[in-house]
Amino acid sequence: MNKPLFSIITCTYNSAKYLEQNLKSVTSQSFKNYEHIFIDGFSKDGTVEQIKNYNHGILFQAPAKGIANAMNLGIKQASGEYLIFLNSDDYFFNDQVLELAAKQIKQGKHTWYYGITNMVSESGKILASHPVKKWQQHFWYWVISLTFYMQHQSVFYAKSLFGKYGLYDEAFNAMDFEHALRISKHERAGFLNFTISNFRLGGFSSKNKKVMDNDTLQAFKRYLPFGSVLFYLSKIYQALFVKNIQKNLD
Repeated sequence: MNKPLFSIITCTYNSAKYLEQNLKSVTSQSFKNYEHIFIDGFSKDGTVEQIKNYNHGILFQAPAKGIANAMNLGIKQASGEYLIFLNSDDYFFNDQVLELAAKQIKQGKHTWYYGITNMVSESGKILASHPVKKWQQHFWYWVISLTFYMQHQSVFYAKSLFGKYGLYDEAFNAMDFEHALRISKHERAGFLNFTISNFRLGGFSSKNKKVMDNDTLQAFKRYLPFGSVLFYLSKIYQALFVKNIQKNLD
């Protein structure tokens, strides 16, 4: 059997409320050379039944030990050349996402690629998009380190990166940010100039800002000179950006 180009990894735990939108956004993709892997923490709300009724899904169950642990389990199970982590309450922007990504990745030379993310409310209303400004899109290292809005829902990672630089650090709740800084010290990211996914606000990161801020600060200190200074500069940027999101909340 040929290896899929993409492994879509979805971590679930009592995720039935929004999962159908995630599933439909994957099954509607015009590009079909993918696998969709689910890592479920023994859900009890109908999540597993939804997944089992989903013809193309591959289900693995393990005790819930946090999102980073579940993502790492997904990496170990994945057989695709590039991985994308699409959370159970997030979904692809349209049915052309994988086709556009495949075309550009095959023509490119990078080991990871990031695109545009829509931040949406629980009802699906688009609140803001990022990155949309040219400096945000192309000064990739500073996009990651100063804005903290390079979301894993819109990043395609070569699976080889996880073998070369390690899996997600399960001690971090901001594991995607820590990992992005880790690999960005060695590997340049390519930019995909289209919207990849809709990222629904209201999850752990939205509700636990102090925890996320502390993790982010520790990652800054670990990988960047003058990490504490850069962290506070990032807070200024985020305050302006998040303020604009708050204006549009339902």
